[in-house]
Amino acid sequence: MDLRITSIIFILSQLWMLSKADFQNDFQGIARGSNILLQWDPVNETDYPLMVRTRLINQTSEYGADSIEANIAINLNSTSFLWKSVPYPLPHIEMAKYEVEVSVQDPGRPTASNHVLASSPYFTIAKSEEEDSSADSSNARLPLPREKEPQQLTVQ
Repeated sequence: MDLRITSIIFILSQLWMLSKADFQNDFQGIARGSNILLQWDPVNETDYPLMVRTRLINQTSEYGADSIEANIAINLNSTSFLWKSVPYPLPHIEMAKYEVEVSVQDPGRPTASNHVLASSPYFTIAKSEEEDSSADSSNARLPLPREKEPQQLTVQ
């Protein structure tokens, strides 16, 4: 009996591994506002339609973090998706970690329980080149003149 259960578990784990896809992206050097062509390994035809979700995790203290999730694509029948204006629709938080997942879209189940086919590593999103150059030029501004001494108002 134990041998049968062990065999069944082994077979199911092998099937699970076969149904899991991987991203072909390396998720390095991503800048805010850029476009990323997300690509993942082919999946079984029975897994379609797919959805792509993104998640932001922002550590707020030693033991605390905030997390926001959003769908960036639904009803996909392909192995790629162009994510425009990253990290839209999530906000950009420079120190936050982001993640992308491709999962089976099952309207009868809550989104969190959908079968995940591909999951990215956690990655950061840098400022865009325009933001970096404007920050550099703002440091080169001339100092502002001092404000006049505050005037004292008298109430009558």
